[in-house]
Amino acid sequence: MEDKQEWRVYAPEGRDTSYDTKSKLRTQNSMATCLKEGHYIKPACVATGSDDAYLMNIANENIMVLARESGQIDHIPGVFDEAPSGIFLRVSAKNFREAEGRLTKIFGNN
Repeated sequence: MEDKQEWRVYAPEGRDTSYDTKSKLRTQNSMATCLKEGHYIKPACVATGSDDAYLMNIANENIMVLARESGQIDHIPGVFDEAPSGIFLRVSAKNFREAEGRLTKIFGNN
């Protein structure tokens, strides 16, 4: 039986995620590319007034990552519509912790 992908909230246990924001993800991910460091996610759509979308692959599972910040004009409908900001992943339960770990590495230490 294949593990079903669902939208989940990035909220690693024991981590203050208040600094893990859309703009920081965008900057840190760009810097990793410039510095030729390990690149864990690939930009799919980086938009000023809407959600940024990224892709990552874990164990042959294609995972979508959305980053949202307060004050955006728009967001992707149906993905935590009530949340004004946050990082969201469309991932199976099996690979969720690994995906969170990769994002945490990109954000670095607070």
